[in-house]
Formats: sequence, C-alpha cells, structure tokens
Amino acid sequence: PGPGVILVTHRIDDITPLFTHGLILKQGRIIASGPRHEILTEATLSDAFDMDLTLHGVNGRYWPILRN
Repeated sequence: PGPGVILVTHRIDDITPLFTHGLILKQGRIIASGPRHEILTEATLSDAFDMDLTLHGVNGRYWPILRN
C-alpha cells in the first residue's frame, strides 16, 4: 500500500473518491467511522451538522443540500 493521507474538513465536497474510509466527529466524539459509503449518509451528516440534509452525489463526490 501507498502512503496514508489524513484530511480534516467541514466541507463534505472536499472528500474525493481517493478516501476509502472516514471518521465523523460531533462535539469531540466519534459518531461514525468506517468505509466512506457507510458513513457518508444523510442521517449521519444531518446528525453531525444538526441540520436536515440531503446528499447529492456525482462521480464519487458528495454535496450536502439543506432540505426546505
């Protein structure tokens, strides 16, 4: 395997398909960790950001959209 990369971001759209796993924190506590397709969900991200979000995915990247 190649070198590891750690990305710290609040911007979901920064998470490219290069990243296979992730960890989501809320108030310093882990609320989800594992393969990106399992943790980048509307429910998990809505909980993390305290907002009702939907996800729009294109080519392995995701953009959160606030529900009306």
